[in-house]
Amino acid sequence: MSMDTRMVSFGFTRAALLCGLLLLLTAVCPLHVSAADGDDGRVIVNVKSYFSMVYRAFFRNKTYFVSYENAEAYCVENGAVLPADQTEAAHQSLQSAIKRVYSIFVAFSYLGGDAVYSSSGVIEFNKRCNAGDIASSRYCVYRWNKGLFAKALPDGHGVAFWHGSYVKYDGAASMNGYPSFWGSEYPKRGQLYTLSWYHKDYDVTTWYDAESVAGQLVAASNNPETTNKNYVILCEVHDSISTTTTTTTTTTTTTAAPASGEVPEPTVTKDEEVTVTTVSLEERSNWHIILIALISVVSLIVLLLFLLRWFCDYNVKKEIIPMTLREVVGEPLFVLEPTPFVPPEGFAAPPLALQYYNQMRTSE
Repeated sequence: MSMDTRMVSFGFTRAALLCGLLLLLTAVCPLHVSAADGDDGRVIVNVKSYFSMVYRAFFRNKTYFVSYENAEAYCVENGAVLPADQTEAAHQSLQSAIKRVYSIFVAFSYLGGDAVYSSSGVIEFNKRCNAGDIASSRYCVYRWNKGLFAKALPDGHGVAFWHGSYVKYDGAASMNGYPSFWGSEYPKRGQLYTLSWYHKDYDVTTWYDAESVAGQLVAASNNPETTNKNYVILCEVHDSISTTTTTTTTTTTTTAAPASGEVPEPTVTKDEEVTVTTVSLEERSNWHIILIALISVVSLIVLLLFLLRWFCDYNVKKEIIPMTLREVVGEPLFVLEPTPFVPPEGFAAPPLALQYYNQMRTSE
């Protein structure tokens, strides 16, 4: 029985190198993941003060009209912006501001966060958020986008805090580490604007997805479960972008309801100042982590190309000289004489072939 034993050169070496590549990949990928986990995109804005106004502030040009636009205009005219319910502390401050001007039953106020950009024409049609459309809920991204929030990112569109216009569909969830204060079933109407909804009976405030226009009728509203007479206006004055996530300044608001249709000036009482650590937008950038990740990926690609080139050039078909194994089974065909053949005197030594022939004849 014979068997050829062949070996492909560098088989073990190749396996070792491939294992090294896998280890390098596992080293690079965790670096990228840790960078993403460490920088979740959250932006916290320090607030100097909050102030609020009763529903009569919605009178514009002697016409009562409750809308997101009028609420924003009132804040801007008074050196402020619509508020961002960005932290637990901010949430409590906004609730206190509502209670100081309106504490009967319920109250509603527009917030400075919406999903309007997701529904704009700059978004591809098949990836555009549409108000009231369940199918496009996953494309709706709500952003804090007023004041310093609008300037926090290079695109100027604000910082995302919620994904999904229907809480029951397509993985709706908070974004960038921001807290969520939606009611138990909200967002459920697929609308693009957010309202702060104060419930006096439970002394809690939740969010409500609303239309931008509530309407003119005092006892009705385009937003179900709300009435226009229960709308108030909340505003906040921004100070700076902070590295802290829990510290904000709180204010109290005392405002008397005006007797006429004119918009009154807000009265702002400032609480004690809180010192926070602030940084510029450039300092917040984790550019060095991105650079390390890019260098690692490029190095991996170069190494992979080098190894592929090396393996392709080497003649993998080169073999070691085959080894033939022979195996003897059973008794031999003949037994050599223990004494060598002696030719007759005077006879020349026969060739090896003749010797072999004589041996064969003897064995027969």
